[in-house]
Amino acid sequence: MGLPPLKTLAVLSAFSVGMTGSAAPSITHLVYVCVVAVAALLARTATALPGRAALKPRPVTVATAKE
Repeated sequence: MGLPPLKTLAVLSAFSVGMTGSAAPSITHLVYVCVVAVAALLARTATALPGRAALKPRPVTVATAKE
């Protein structure tokens, strides 16, 4: 994941200036931290639960299972 293209930044900055009068985000730091925390929690849940489910059975049982 890299930096967004300059076209994207130009469009978003122009939109922000038109809507709020400033190019800076208009949310408080607490809201920003909450959004990042929820995203991190969702990402952790989306990777941890399937990982646990995949690692739950013994590997020998899975490898020798006949379907």
